Amino acid sequence: MRVATLFDGRDADGEWTFAPGRPIVTDPAERARIADFLGGGRMIVRIWGSDLDRITPANGRVVPMSTLTDGTWIWGAALEYYVRTHGIAPEPEFLAHIVAHEYVAPQPEESAWRAALDQIS
Repeated sequence: MRVATLFDGRDADGEWTFAPGRPIVTDPAERARIADFLGGGRMIVRIWGSDLDRITPANGRVVPMSTLTDGTWIWGAALEYYVRTHGIAPEPEFLAHIVAHEYVAPQPEESAWRAALDQIS
């Protein structure tokens, strides 16, 4: 299973960052379709806390930290937030997967869900 990346690296202070040239989804309808896929995955790990918005820190600790899967990919719920709120595009291979599934996250079989849980544990 592939794990989708969220951030592109860290800055001089060790804070997670996005690369300046990171693709942005500008079409609001496309953002919503991608975000709906991301929110439609099956939860692997639910984390009740929230992280700081790294693009607009004034938004506060609003970024969800749970982890989801569709049986092929594993991703953090933060990716949905950054797509929906800031238009940050998923990495190209993951975006192609989302589009290939017509923006609907497949629900993984129990064995795939457990494999995803094992992979991140």
